Amino acid sequence: ADVCVINGAPMLAAKTYEDGFMSYQQLTSELPFPLKIIVVNMTRKQLRDAIEYSRENVEEGKSARVLEDGRVERRGYLHTDFEYWRQSLTCDSNELDDNEVISVALPRNLLKGFCKIKPLMDLNKELEATNALP
Repeated sequence: ADVCVINGAPMLAAKTYEDGFMSYQQLTSELPFPLKIIVVNMTRKQLRDAIEYSRENVEEGKSARVLEDGRVERRGYLHTDFEYWRQSLTCDSNELDDNEVISVALPRNLLKGFCKIKPLMDLNKELEATNALP
């Protein structure tokens, strides 16, 4: 996959990975309960929209905090792997094509509505309609 995303709440973060790479087996060892990780194709824009939505739209009954700039950030928002995060900070946004299709590894339950991240739920419907859901 080009990038891996996961909601932050379930990560144990019990180990530092010096080389910056994490295998599937290492990822599953960092999760306190089994998650089915799948790889799906989506555009950069779809991924960015999902990350932004996950940070700013608070589920009913869930906690959030107000940042210094006034934005609201909810608990359990999506995290990306370090390389993708670093690239998004160092690249000029005009250099990245919003329509570029990338492969994204993520927990299947996020597509099915866990954390109520609407852009991922919409992607799930799109993938189901085209019979492209792993």
